[in-house]
Amino acid sequence: MLLHRQVQRRSLKRLVLSTVFVGLVFITTFGYGLTRWIAEQGEAHIALLQNMVLYTDVVAAESEIVIPDKYNEFGGDPRETELFLKKVAAVERFLKKYNAPLAANAEDFVRAADIYDIDYRLLPSIAMIESSGGKFLFRQYNPFGWGRSGYPSFTAAIYDVSRGMSRYYAGGLREPEKIAYRYNPVTPESWGRKARTFMNQMPRL
Repeated sequence: MLLHRQVQRRSLKRLVLSTVFVGLVFITTFGYGLTRWIAEQGEAHIALLQNMVLYTDVVAAESEIVIPDKYNEFGGDPRETELFLKKVAAVERFLKKYNAPLAANAEDFVRAADIYDIDYRLLPSIAMIESSGGKFLFRQYNPFGWGRSGYPSFTAAIYDVSRGMSRYYAGGLREPEKIAYRYNPVTPESWGRKARTFMNQMPRL
């Protein structure tokens, strides 16, 4: 009887020790995994924050923006032509209707469109979609939601994005419904319809 009890106590002791051991192993493993996960999340979060700082603060230098003086190649200044003035008036009227700050840059829109051979109505329309015409900026002086950086001025942004859009044109993407799949792949159909609606508020000159 005594021997039986001793055997039971030893068995119970082994069971308790085994349970404690397994528990410690589990806790240690789980704790290590949890600690590592938290650390990884922390590192990812820090990296995200650091990236956001870079994303927010980077501004393209004025010298990085190409504003070619194409008009000097011609005998006269196209800005004095009736067609040019009509386009400027159309852009200005369109943007003023929405009290958009970019109305002051109507001539920049037309001149950049002339230089890069794109529809003069396209960028004003994109600006309305992305920033209500310069009211709510994606980045500093970046009313188009273009790229990862800000700009030193609206003028610089207009010329730089016009240059970028000319590459879309070169690739056969000339209509907003087609451009939308590159420019805003998340909601391309809605974006394309909005761009077309805004463009139609200005005459096709």
